Amino acid sequence: MELSEVLGLVEQARGGDKQAFGQLYDEHARRLHRFIQIRLPNETQAEDLLQETFLKAWLALPKLKLEGLNFSAWLYKIARNLVNDHYRKVYRTPTSEDIEEHMELSADHNIEGDLDRVMMLEKVREVLPKLKTEYRQVIELRFIQEFSVIEAAEILNRSQVAVRLLQYRALQRLRNIINENYVA
Repeated sequence: MELSEVLGLVEQARGGDKQAFGQLYDEHARRLHRFIQIRLPNETQAEDLLQETFLKAWLALPKLKLEGLNFSAWLYKIARNLVNDHYRKVYRTPTSEDIEEHMELSADHNIEGDLDRVMMLEKVREVLPKLKTEYRQVIELRFIQEFSVIEAAEILNRSQVAVRLLQYRALQRLRNIINENYVA
């Protein structure tokens, strides 16, 4: 869906058009569900938070400023905050689910050029939960969800420079953990 179409639907939904909001839901729900599901161990909880994300979005639409809006990034930000709130309530740190089916490293995103992609995927899958939450989040957004730096910055509520630096540090830490655990 084109950005102009999305903004048109957002404008209609702001005016109370439930069908327009339904189209926005249809356009974003699948990817947003995957984003939430990676962070939550329970499918029912993921579904609940997906619905809560769209409910919060619906309720916030009248106050939403359209200028410079990236609706998708705004939804992901709501979802991220809800996931964080969920974990605060249950006093435990979020863990990354098995991401094998979600993570496909392309040649452009090769973490360690001299290692075989299949071996690297397995190593990354094993060590990703060992990373700090912010490192795990940036890797998931950039390489699993395939968001641009701009979109990741909006979702994480950070500047683009901060996201690039965080990504660099996360990849560096990932390499170090892999080297510590797998290189003799």
